[in-house]
Amino acid sequence: MKLIGILLILNGIAISSWWIATQGTHKGTVLTLTFLAVFAGLALVISDRITELTVKGVGTIKAAAQKATLDAQAVADLRKRIEEQNAKLDKDIEEVNTTLVKLKTLAEFTDTVTKAKNEIGQEFDRLAIWANDPNYPHRLDAKQAWAAIMDEHTVIRSVSHTWPPSWASERDPSKDNLTNLKKIFSSATVPNRIKILDYIWDRKDFSKYERMAFLYDVLTEDDDLRVRYKAGDRFKQWPNLTAHPLDKEQFVEWWEKNKEKIRNEEEP
Repeated sequence: MKLIGILLILNGIAISSWWIATQGTHKGTVLTLTFLAVFAGLALVISDRITELTVKGVGTIKAAAQKATLDAQAVADLRKRIEEQNAKLDKDIEEVNTTLVKLKTLAEFTDTVTKAKNEIGQEFDRLAIWANDPNYPHRLDAKQAWAAIMDEHTVIRSVSHTWPPSWASERDPSKDNLTNLKKIFSSATVPNRIKILDYIWDRKDFSKYERMAFLYDVLTEDDDLRVRYKAGDRFKQWPNLTAHPLDKEQFVEWWEKNKEKIRNEEEP
């Protein structure tokens, strides 16, 4: 590149000198072309040492290598800033999502406690599951809420003697077998379900196993805690269990161990 630049300078000066000396015309144009040749030649000679060469009235040449380096650095800086902003944005999104999950879990827990206090058995069971789950974030609160609801239930609260036994007002229940009574029970209101439960329990023509199996189904499946309480209170009388009427896990354990024994005792 340097050799080409030197030749361009020398030839430019020599040709212009010859033209002026022999022809003598168009001196302005010849001088302009000579300056351009010299300017270009100098640029080639010192291109690796300069970043910009300016000649008055002619123009500016930028060194391509340095310009490319500056452009690459600018792109690298921009990319770095974008990556840093994306990383911060991802972190912010993750924090927002984590907060939303926590709020959703808390809202679900609060709603469950409220429903369980309103006698809904399914929500009460959910509290029991959470209370025994070591990974549940509100485990201790669930345990306390579950225990508090247990303590709030008494015979007086669960069975109001002011409720009328309207389910039997237009029929003779003594003529109903257990299957019919179960059908009536399944569609009855809470007050009547408790009355039917008492009535089935007192029917001595039904076997002990049949009555206990019925009570067991009620205390584990009925969706009203007041009905469950009544069933649990009746069920535990025969085996003399000390469990709280709503603590169905103890009843489940006892029933699974003893139901066949009770069934066999009554076989002829």
